[in-house]
Amino acid sequence: SSSAPATGAAASLPATPTPHAIATGGSGLMGPGVGGLGGNLRVNEMGGCTYQGQHNADGLRHGRGTLRWDNGDSYEGQFSNGMRHGLGKLSFADGSDYDGWWRYNKMHGNGTRRFKNGNTYIGAYVNGKRTGDGRHIFANGDQYVGSFREDAMDGFGRYYFKNNESFEGTFRVGKKEGRGKYQWADGTVDIVRYSGDVRIGEGVRYSANRRKAWKLEGNKVKGRISMDKASRIIQRISRP
Repeated sequence: SSSAPATGAAASLPATPTPHAIATGGSGLMGPGVGGLGGNLRVNEMGGCTYQGQHNADGLRHGRGTLRWDNGDSYEGQFSNGMRHGLGKLSFADGSDYDGWWRYNKMHGNGTRRFKNGNTYIGAYVNGKRTGDGRHIFANGDQYVGSFREDAMDGFGRYYFKNNESFEGTFRVGKKEGRGKYQWADGTVDIVRYSGDVRIGEGVRYSANRRKAWKLEGNKVKGRISMDKASRIIQRISRP
């Protein structure tokens, strides 16, 4: 079939969840009557969590430590003035986790996020959301490598389907946008424009050996064309 398959899992990446543990992990203050500031202590805190680790002169979690919530979530790593800050791993009771850099209680910097549904993200975070360069490996075998923004595929990237097909081009909020190259499993390549994940206007299909070309209109093959005509079409659809 000449029509482009749906992107499936690529159409909507799962948002990074904010568990109850993150939202209600206590004030970050040590419990009353602690004493011995600067040491490694085990302290039962308010807010349904328990902390064991270092703290500063103000009684805040500071340095290295482990924080466990009553719901089964836990964090082990660096703290600064009561907040997760630096390198650390947050493990959720459902088996998912995040291992990487933090800033002021939010995932920030490079890290690895393993989701409950079997997906895995390896790459950059900004203020708790996938933003920057990353790799998202889907449980179904698909894979995306490229730019993210606000937890969605956004910018230039490559999406590899488990059936050996692939797409290379620009994404906007998780959908293909602008000129892109779709390669089929047999090596045939379509060069077309997209709007909101839908093929629009004219395009070109090349044979696997790139010696033959056909004109495309959206998803439809309109007929064989010369290589010179194919080049002119490519030039037109490549304009901003």
